[in-house]
Amino acid sequence: YGGARDDLYPADHADAYLEAAIAAGAARKTESLLAEHELFVEECNRMRFIERSEKRTEVREDLMPLPLRDTPDLSGQNVYSVTTLPGLARMLSDADTQRLAALSVRIPLDGNVVDAVAFREALELLDQNDLTFELDDDGGLGRFVLWFTTEDALLVARDRSVRQSDPLPLAECLRSVNGLGHRMAGEWFVLLTIPGAAIQRAGHYRPVFCDGGAGPDTWFMGRSSHPARYHGGPWGQTCHLEALQEGAVVYDGAVERVAIQPRHAHFQAERIRFEILEPVFAKFGDSSALSRLSDGIWARKDA
Repeated sequence: YGGARDDLYPADHADAYLEAAIAAGAARKTESLLAEHELFVEECNRMRFIERSEKRTEVREDLMPLPLRDTPDLSGQNVYSVTTLPGLARMLSDADTQRLAALSVRIPLDGNVVDAVAFREALELLDQNDLTFELDDDGGLGRFVLWFTTEDALLVARDRSVRQSDPLPLAECLRSVNGLGHRMAGEWFVLLTIPGAAIQRAGHYRPVFCDGGAGPDTWFMGRSSHPARYHGGPWGQTCHLEALQEGAVVYDGAVERVAIQPRHAHFQAERIRFEILEPVFAKFGDSSALSRLSDGIWARKDA
C-alpha cells in the first residue's frame, strides 16, 4: 500500500492485486506460517502494478533524499549490469526479439536453452551491431529498480577469469565480483553495457538497506568489510564471493548504485549493448560464506 499512498500507482489496483495474492496464497495454505507468508510474497512478485511512471523520481526525491546526495554524473560513460536470459527476454523490444529470431537467436523467457551448442553457434554469427537492443515504449530496464556498477568491476572480473593458476569463465567471475550469490548454478548470464546518460536522466542513488531486500538473496553490504575504508561515499558496496568464501579479511567487491527504473524515453536514440556469456556453476557463495557475511553485517551494523 505504500506505493499507492505515494501515488506511484492507483490505490484500487493495490486492493485488487493484494486480494488476488491473498486468494492465491490461501488456496495453497500450509500449516507453516512462514511457508504461507512465502507463498503470499511469491504471488505478489508475479504481479505487475500499473505504475504512474512519471511519479517515481518525484517520490524518491521527496521521501528518500539522503541516498540521492553526492550523485556522480554518469553522462559520457557506460555503466554495467548483469542479468539472466529471462531478464534479457523481458527487456527486449518486440522489434529486437523478432530481429534476433530471424538470425536464429531466440532468447527463452524461462531461461531454458534446449540446444546449448546450436544457441552458442547462432550467437557467434552475430556482429556487433546485432548485439544491441532498445526497450519497448512501455518497457523498463530491470525489475522495479536497476542495479549497476562501473567498468572497474568488469576489468577485475576479466583479469580474474584469465588467472593462469585457476582460470574461470567470465560469468562466474562477474557473479563473484558483483556479489550475485542468489544466482544459481545453470543460469545463463548476460552482461549489459548501458549508456550512463540514460541512467542520469532516470535518476540514481546509493543503495540503502531496503533495496537489498532480506534473506538468502541479500549479498549487498551497506559498508565496506573493512570499517576503516567506509566513508559513506556515493556508491554502495557488494560482497566479493570468492574472497568471502576463502576467508579473506577484506571481501569488498564491486561498487554499485541503483537506477530508478530506466524507461524507453530515458534512452532517446541510445541502445543497450548485451553480451550473452555462459551458465554459471555457482562455485562461490555457499552457506558458510553467507553465514560469515551475515555475522559481518551485524558486527558492522550495516543494517
